[in-house]
Amino acid sequence: MKKTSYMDSPGGTREPKNKRKRSEETRRRIMDAGRKIFMQKGYHDTCISDIIAETGLGHGTFWIYFRNKEDLLRVLVQELLENFLADNTYKEMLTGDLDLSDIQQIQSILSLFLEVFEENSAMHQVILEAAIQSEEFAKTYEQINRYLAGLLEKYLIRLLPSDMPQQFNLSILSLILVTSIAFNSFLWTKGFMRTTRDEFVYHLALLASRAINA
Repeated sequence: MKKTSYMDSPGGTREPKNKRKRSEETRRRIMDAGRKIFMQKGYHDTCISDIIAETGLGHGTFWIYFRNKEDLLRVLVQELLENFLADNTYKEMLTGDLDLSDIQQIQSILSLFLEVFEENSAMHQVILEAAIQSEEFAKTYEQINRYLAGLLEKYLIRLLPSDMPQQFNLSILSLILVTSIAFNSFLWTKGFMRTTRDEFVYHLALLASRAINA
């Protein structure tokens, strides 16, 4: 006699879909709880038990989806980057017309990158704290900056005429710009910066423009 499986039962095909949906919802709950606790307590003081308590799930559930809190933070960072890539403003800047002499265009893209750090300032501090405490996450933080620098480079390279001799390394320039934005946005949150946001972006764009047009 042929064994009956869930595939043979009416509605049986829904079971794996429902199970997958529940799994995704549980993972989402852990991620949302993790983000909340990280931002409240910081990376060092956050315990996995805090995250589990916030979700209301069983104690063993966390380890089904994440190896440790560093693994969870890495996933949250990846989500931030994906959300940035999905931003229509960034997409438009990569497809619109560019004017090499218009410093405002450089200011616009630098402002957009600055907004990423400003809008996620609490998570940025968590990420910095994790990078200081963990050698492995320090490598992740470097990868984040290099990834963002690569996105910036895609924009800046469109400002260069094809026949223009390149006197500098555009990858390094992009990395310098991104790390400067990241560091200064952190200083702003701590109240250490005395320049205005617009002044900072303008002078950073001016330096980039002079480097490109040197």
